[in-house]
Amino acid sequence: MNQQIQELQEFIYKMHGVQSMHIDRVRVTQILDDDTVWDGIIEVFEMNGHPKAPIVYAWAQNTRKPGKSKVVFAVLHLDQIDSPEAAVKTAMLEERRTHEAA
Repeated sequence: MNQQIQELQEFIYKMHGVQSMHIDRVRVTQILDDDTVWDGIIEVFEMNGHPKAPIVYAWAQNTRKPGKSKVVFAVLHLDQIDSPEAAVKTAMLEERRTHEAA
């Protein structure tokens, strides 16, 4: 098993308390005003026994934050978050809100 997949599964377990199985990987590119604002691979996992979501989208990305080389995301497949693209968009919006609030 790929080390990155294993790390993401461990993160999913810590965040959501359920085991997961890797089922897909999807390249996602987010473009805003003709500029690429995000480009990367999203790993898709099936979750066993989660009460709200059967699927979770997960990825790690590098950060410029001192003392923290990367940040990991695990976004549940819920309501309007129905694709890897929607998961990235939701995470980007949440990061922006968090950054603006700080």
